[in-house]
Amino acid sequence: MKVMNETLRQRLQEAIENLEPLFGREHAVTPYFWETAEKGTFTLASLLLENQVEDYPSLTPISYDAYLQRVQSRELFNDPKVGEWRELAQILATYLDELQIYLVYYFDECFYVYLGKTEEVWFGLCEPYPDLKPFQTFSDNATSEGSLNRVSPGTSSPRPQLVEVLENHDFSLTRGLGETYESYIWETAETQSSLLETILTSARFLTTVEFTSFARLMEMVLVDSSEIPDMNQLVQCLKEETSNQKAYVIGSYSNTTFQIYVLGNAQDNDWAGVRLEVHTVS
Repeated sequence: MKVMNETLRQRLQEAIENLEPLFGREHAVTPYFWETAEKGTFTLASLLLENQVEDYPSLTPISYDAYLQRVQSRELFNDPKVGEWRELAQILATYLDELQIYLVYYFDECFYVYLGKTEEVWFGLCEPYPDLKPFQTFSDNATSEGSLNRVSPGTSSPRPQLVEVLENHDFSLTRGLGETYESYIWETAETQSSLLETILTSARFLTTVEFTSFARLMEMVLVDSSEIPDMNQLVQCLKEETSNQKAYVIGSYSNTTFQIYVLGNAQDNDWAGVRLEVHTVS
């Protein structure tokens, strides 16, 4: 680690050393660094690939052949969706270049995300997952500190032809999260890296917000406000040592645990901040 980042790490550690007893367990709040010279450009995909949940990465790339093998293995269990998954893979492989399939894992939840390139834009699908529940809207728990502002991961674009192709094959699609959680969610973006954030944001499995306070983040995941510790020293450290702070909140309301990264720009285009693991109110 760079000397200047080591100095910042020590300051962050001092700010959080008294917080663990208040969260009730060790390693609930830990310093986090992304050094660009070592790891490359910071993106949401790189963060999820590195993030560990019960010793598994939150995001795992799956090759097309490996995906088909996984689908075939489900035939042994007489899974009625085998035919649908196989047909979907064949259509996407036909109409998309640079097809990439990801397995998204978060505790007991697993679902697939499909990304690829059309002639105009990058196109992505998130498979239906009935147990995936959305984050509450920030207006639900407004406080005197004001609402958090969502960070838009991308811009809208025209409806791709592939959407019509899939619908003609009886796939139920919606742009953004539907009311029944039974449709494939589709999105587009100008780059592959922004597309992953766009589609996971649309599925409301992840949200990116401008960081203003830890209290608002805790309220967002329904932590009892009476249990929120005083984190002013940590906030002061982040504000003084980094800029353009953002919070990445990973999880959904079918979970009882959320992982939150609060990160800002440090020197040399590095990112620095903290990783929190918090439990919702039971």
